[in-house]
This record gives sequence, C-alpha cells and structure tokens, in this order.
Amino acid sequence: MKNFPLIHLVFILFFVPIIYTIKAQKLSINLHQEINDTTQYATLYIYRPANTVGGLVGYHINVNDSTVVKIKNNSKAAVKLYKEGPAQISVGNEDKKVNVHVRLGEVYYIKFGMLSGLVGAKPEINLISPEQGQAEYDSIKDKKSKSKSK
Repeated sequence: MKNFPLIHLVFILFFVPIIYTIKAQKLSINLHQEINDTTQYATLYIYRPANTVGGLVGYHINVNDSTVVKIKNNSKAAVKLYKEGPAQISVGNEDKKVNVHVRLGEVYYIKFGMLSGLVGAKPEINLISPEQGQAEYDSIKDKKSKSKSK
C-alpha cells in the first residue's frame, strides 16, 4: 500500500500530459475544420473602388436594417452571413437597395459606387457576378480590410 501514492504520481506526471496533448490536438483539428467549413455561412464581399466623386464620404452598409460595415473610398470588407433566406442590402438611410436570397456556402459581391448628379453625388449599390466581383474586389489594395460576422 506504500507504493500506491507513487503509482498515482507516475500516472499524473506521465500519462495525464499525454492524454491532454492528444485531446488538444484533436480539438485543434476540429476547430480548424469548423473555421474552414464555408458551408456554415455565406460570404458577402462589399467593395468600393477608388473614385473622386464622393471620395471623402463613408457610407454605412446595412444587411436587413443592421449596419455591418462603413465603406470608404477604395476599401473593401467581407461579412459572414449565418442565416439563409432573403436579405436586403442597403446604403445607410438611402433608397438604394439590393435583394439577395442568401444560401450558406455561397459568395456574393456587392459593389458600392457614387454617381455624380445635378445636386450632388448619389450612392449606387449593385450585385455583381462572382467572376467580375472577385477580380474587382482583389484589385483593391485596402490597408484596413474589414471582416465581420452577421
């Protein structure tokens, strides 16, 4: 019975760290798979190419009336959407809106721009094809690219 504590000590010092290491590695693999599993969300890529018209003004971009990002001239942002179904993307309190039926695992590109008018610059927002959108999004060298979840 005197060796009983020694056996526990050996078990604690030798086997417990091995068990925790194995569990930690398994957890790390599972977390990595979950993070890279794009079927759990849709990605909304919002971008605003450089333009001298309205270039000093930033605009809030909303998804279903909730602000997800403020987009400035020559900037971009990626927003993860975790809910499927209809979504309305709008510019601040302007009338400009785009309707998207969100499907998990899909990507959507929203291009924001400014049009000059008689009175002043007006915001414009459009849903762009993934091919064109990815090329334009990647061409923006935004130092402060944002990534959000919704």
